[in-house]
Parts: sequence; C-alpha cells; structure tokens
Amino acid sequence: MYKDTSNAGEHLRPVFEATLMGCNLIVSIAQKSTSQIKIAKASTKNDAKSSTVIIDMDSEEAKAILSNWLKAHVREELFIADGYFGMKDLWVLQVVKGVNPNCKVYILTSKEHNKDIVSPEEEYLEYWRLNISDQETPPTEVFIVRTTSSTTSPIHDRWWISGKDGIGVGTSISGLGGNRISEIRDLTADEAEEREEIIKRFVIQKIREYKGNKIHYSSFTMP
Repeated sequence: MYKDTSNAGEHLRPVFEATLMGCNLIVSIAQKSTSQIKIAKASTKNDAKSSTVIIDMDSEEAKAILSNWLKAHVREELFIADGYFGMKDLWVLQVVKGVNPNCKVYILTSKEHNKDIVSPEEEYLEYWRLNISDQETPPTEVFIVRTTSSTTSPIHDRWWISGKDGIGVGTSISGLGGNRISEIRDLTADEAEEREEIIKRFVIQKIREYKGNKIHYSSFTMP
C-alpha cells in the first residue's frame, strides 16, 4: 500500500504501538492470580448503557477498560474533562492515535494538578517523547484552568465524550484501580451531548467568568 519505507513507518508505527500497548495490558491481566477475587458489576440500563465498578483491579486492568472504550467509540473529536489529568496520563493519546490519528483531542485539566510544572508545553511534549512515543501525538489542545478563588477545575466530575458516546469516570485516570473503589459509567446520548456542551464552554468558547469567579486559562497544543 505504501511505496516507501518512510510512509509505511508514519502510518503503521502508531497502530503497532497501540497494539503493543494492548497486548501488554492483556499479558498483565492474564498473569494475575486466578484465586484473586474481582468484582466488575455491569448493570444494564433501559437504554442499554452500563456501568462498571472498579474493585480489586490494578491500574493496568482499569486502563484496559478505558483503552477498550476509546477503541470502540473514538471519532473525529474527543473531549476529556479531568481536573487531575497530567503528563502520566498521556498514554491515552497513544491509544487515540492508533484508532484515529486525525482525531482532535481537547483536554480540560486544572492548575492545581499541574502547579509544579513551569513550562507545560515543553514538559508535556518531553514526557511524551521520552516515555510514550517518538511519533507525534494526534492533534491535541490542553487547557489548564483555574479561577480567582481556586486552582481547581470548575468541572468537578470526569467526563470523556466522543460524538454521541461518553463515559463518566468516578476518579482520575491515575486513581483508577488500586485500593479505592470507583465507577466507570456509560452516558446516554443526551447526557453525552449535554456534557460536551459544558466542556465546550471552556475549551472552545473560553468563557471568562463562572458564578462570579474569573477563569484563567493556560493552553497549548500538541504536537
């Protein structure tokens, strides 16, 4: 299909890396002791949506659930609202790139979780290149926000939205698994649309005030 090696590498390597990540996650899960009790309750709703309780899972197993959701639902745009999103969560972009390298990703995070970062754009890109991939990220825009009264994000919950699909994540990506119980819940199409519009107020419209508090933005693009 590709006539020269450079084009083959450009198009096939991201797919290979995403596949390799998936294989590593599967191996990690397979090596877990069969005697370990896991509970992942899926409750089917009237609208065929479900929720998964993350309990007695390690972080790699929890990441596999998110990876599978991305592979099944990522379209032209992905909106992530997570006040605790940080550099260590950039593996998400590698999965997105393997599914749709042209997907536009918008990430809304907080100053609170990135307060120790001096140069966000440089440090995020450096972390990506050193720890994730030497390939470019999918087109991504990161928004680090704070208000005049707080360094936290105006959005408390964690939402991932792509098209008419979305999930609500009960804790930060890095907090999934381990010793705390949390939930990943599928959103209905109406819920996903409503939450996407809320996120767009900050990442597209860049509203300057919310409930009497001025909002301050620091944003950068990747790559």
